Amino acid sequence: MNILGVRFGHDSSAAIVVDGNIIADVAEERFTRCKNDTSFPVNAIRYCLNAAGIRSEDLDVLAIPTK
Repeated sequence: MNILGVRFGHDSSAAIVVDGNIIADVAEERFTRCKNDTSFPVNAIRYCLNAAGIRSEDLDVLAIPTK
């Protein structure tokens, strides 16, 4: 099972879990060099998908935290 977690807002980030193993977890600010970046984490998502060697079509679950 491929799960992509996306945090949008203060400290935007993305993480990917494949078959219960965390493959990648990265904050968007690592790519934009903007501290506490609040933009949508496009770069972080791309990095996670590449690290897992999968495409967005291969995802089983998209997890987005809410209040």
